[in-house]
Parts: sequence; C-alpha cells; structure tokens
Amino acid sequence: MKQVFSIAIQTVFAVLICSNNLCAQNLADAIKQSNNEQFESASASFAKLLGTEVNAENYFYAGENLFKSGDLDSARVMYQKGKEVAPENPINTVGLGKVIWYRNDTASKALFAEALALSKSKNALVLYKIAEAYITADKKNLPEAFILLNLAAKLEPKNPEIYILMGDAFLEQNNGSQAILQYEKANELDVKSTKAILRIGQLYVRTRNTDLANEYYDKANAIDSTFAPAYREKAELYYQAQLFDKAIAQYKKYLQLNNNLSARIRYASFLFLNKQYANAIVEMNEIQKRDTSKVVLYRLLGYSYFETADYAKGISNINTFFDRVEKSKIKILPSDYQYQGKLLSKTGQDSLAVLVLTRAISLDTTQIDLYNDLGTVQYKLKRYPDAIASFEKRIALRNGGSVNDFNALGRAYYFNKEYKKADSIFAKIVEAKPELVLGYFWRARSNSKMDPDLKSGAAKPYYEAFIERASIDPVKNKKDLIEGYSYKGSFFGLAKDFASAKIYFAKVLELDPENAAAKTFMSSKESK
Repeated sequence: MKQVFSIAIQTVFAVLICSNNLCAQNLADAIKQSNNEQFESASASFAKLLGTEVNAENYFYAGENLFKSGDLDSARVMYQKGKEVAPENPINTVGLGKVIWYRNDTASKALFAEALALSKSKNALVLYKIAEAYITADKKNLPEAFILLNLAAKLEPKNPEIYILMGDAFLEQNNGSQAILQYEKANELDVKSTKAILRIGQLYVRTRNTDLANEYYDKANAIDSTFAPAYREKAELYYQAQLFDKAIAQYKKYLQLNNNLSARIRYASFLFLNKQYANAIVEMNEIQKRDTSKVVLYRLLGYSYFETADYAKGISNINTFFDRVEKSKIKILPSDYQYQGKLLSKTGQDSLAVLVLTRAISLDTTQIDLYNDLGTVQYKLKRYPDAIASFEKRIALRNGGSVNDFNALGRAYYFNKEYKKADSIFAKIVEAKPELVLGYFWRARSNSKMDPDLKSGAAKPYYEAFIERASIDPVKNKKDLIEGYSYKGSFFGLAKDFASAKIYFAKVLELDPENAAAKTFMSSKESK
C-alpha cells in the first residue's frame, strides 16, 4: 500500500511539473536530469515517457532515478514493472538485485547471476551496473567489481561510465593515483563529462588541494550550468573551510535545480552554522510542511529557537528530538544535551538542567563551554561550591581565563563568602583590563565584606578607583555609584570627617533622592 501511495504521489507531482514545461523530451534528457540530481523533475519526465512508451529501459532509468534519490522502495516497484514488461531484458533484474544488495541480503546474488545469464555476460550496461552496486553499497565486493568492469571495458572500450566506476573502485581501495588515471581517461573519452570532472575535483578534496578541486567544480558548471552536484560539492568545500556564507550561496544555486528534502535540510544546517537562526527556522518550518519525520530537524529547531530566545518552542523541539532519536540512526551529540540543558534552565527547570548538562560533559569532558553552562545554572541555584568547581575547570581547560570567566568565578567565591579568594580573582580582571570598572567594583565589595566595620578602609581605594571610571557614565553605572558614594560617605562619617561625608551623601541623593541612609545623615546634627 505504501509503495502504491508513493507512486501515486509521484504521478501527481509529475503532472504538476510537466504542466510547467519542465519535463524532458526524451530518455537522454531525463537521464541527464537525474544525473544532475534534479530527481523530482526527472521523475516527472520519466512518468511522461512511460505514459507514451512502456518499455524496460524507461522503467529501469525511472527506477535508477528513485534509487539515487534514496527511495529504494519505489525504485524496486519500477524495476519490477520493467521486468514484467520485458522479462528477457536483464537490466531490471540488475535493478532488483541492487535494491536487495543495498539491504545486505545475499538473495541479490541470484538476481545478479540471472541477469548475467540472460545477457550471457555480453551486455556492458548489465556488467557495470552490477559493479556499481558492489562499489557504492555499504557492503562491498571490490574484487568482483573489477572483474565485471574489465569485462565491460572489453565490450565498450570507449564508454566513460566504465572508467568512472573503475576510478571509484580504486578510490575505495585508497588508491588515489590509479583512481585519477581512470577519471582522466573517462574525461579524455568525453571532454564534456561533468561526472568525470566532478570526480577529479572530489579526489583533489581528499588530497586537501581545495583550490584545484574548486577549479574542476567550476569547469563542470562551465560545461553545464544545470549540473547541480558541482554546486553541492562547492558548498561542502566551503563548509569544511567554515566559509558558511559562501556555502549558503552555493547551496542556493543547488536548490534552484534540486528541491529535494535532504538538500533543503543541509541548506538549513548551513544557515544555522552561519548564525542565520531566524532564516534557518523559516527554512525548517517549510520542510516540515512536506515531511515531519526528519528527526534532525527537531534538533536544529531546538538549537535555533534557543538562539532566537524562543525558549518554549526550543524546549518543545529538543524534547521531540530526544523522543524520536532512539528509533533513528542519528547519534546523540554532547551539544544536544547542552542545548536541552540551557533550554531547561531558561524555562525554569534548573535542577533538571544541571543533570542534563552533567550528562553532556560525561560525553565530552574537553568541551570548554559546557563547564560555563553548568556553572551558570549551579550559580543560579546558589550551589556556589559546585559553580566554583565548574568555572575553575573551564579556566584550567583554557589554560587561563577571560574577563567573563574570572567575573563568573569571582562572584561565585563572593557569594560563597570566600571574600579573600574573590578579591584575588577580581584582581586578575584589574590587571588584565584596568580600564574596566568591573574589577575595581568587585574588589571593593570583597574588601568591604572583609572589613565590615569600615575601620581599616580596605575597600576605600577600590571604590575610589571605581568611582573615577564609573562617573564618566553615571546613568549606566547609577546603582553601583550609589553604593560607592554611600561607602565613602559612611567611611568619612565613622572617621568623623563630616564635611567629606556630606559631599558623598549629597552625591547619593543626586542619583537617588529617596535614599534613606543619605537622607538620615543629611538631616543629622553631624551634617550641620
């Protein structure tokens, strides 16, 4: 029933596409569309061809198109129909064998043997299509593939497809020098073979000669601007170089030619990696209008909604991802737990967030940011000793901390009432960034806690250094300036320097006219 439904949908889609004049006019054009990874347009073209001429060849290449797009069930239906139409033609028997071989079923060998017997091993297409299955499936049989390809080459010595597959087989043996000889031979036989040129480019990617690889991809597109695989490969090349904006530009070109779901998911991934989170969300929501079964989308949506501060949708999607991931082949990443933990914290589930972030760390103890995320939630829960341990681990892994790292650690020490350690940490900020008010203010606070009676004035120089820098922008630093002025007013008041105390309490009232302590002093006899 599922297979019938799939074919019915494709037939409807074929009618829609053909109505827009996108269908190929003959078999060669339809095969070209398929080779260009324009699978949906190709399906429409094959449907039109089969509507006018039902034969084994049309069914086979329609099946090949579906096979390459990953729809093995529908491909099998096409091959079966082709075999029923012309049982003496071995090519669809090969197609059926390929589907079974890809599913790791040894019954495929009987079908391949049947196809070879029907063709008496004299049909090059039969030979190299069986070889292709042996080369490209997870389960490989390279010795048999070489035998079949050598037989095919004797029958059709000028067929570039045979030498491309020969190159692929050598590449599976990690024999790049022999592989490129085969690809170059294929290119000599057909100087416009975009597939051969693409393979040479891919080989240069493996040798990390990315500039030369790009030249070959450009060469392929110069021959055929509709050759989508070259745009895809360029996108992947830019992705590996972390040039995400260029990767996105190439994938846009690819999607103009091929609108399949896997390509759109990859494009959405590039948008996310390029920090275009809102655009990534739009793209993924469009994909889900067509297919809600793609588990990886829930991961990316969870991540993207976090980055756009839509935490409710973020937690909903990341939870859906975890609900479905066990039944998929997708590996859970430390970042999955990391984002789930951060989303839990943002939605008020901090205790659970700690458990999830701890699990993320157990998967990768070297992930520096995880310790910051965990420490932040522990700090929020007032579990200061735990937060201190997390922040110190992060700093140790970084072989030194940033201002933000020391600020987090210093505050954790401060609220854990370890004021001397807090002071030493904030001193590092003053040393690293003397222009910042942050370090002086928290050194002042820490020293104030170690001198609660204000007798030694330990905090005074730090409050003064803070006030000097913070008073440049009194609006931004209003709250902390009130604290600084209040400290100095109180310090001078205790020292019976009431004139100086009056100056600082007056500054407090300028910023906070209703400040009780300042008003009390200003109305006292000492202020008079």
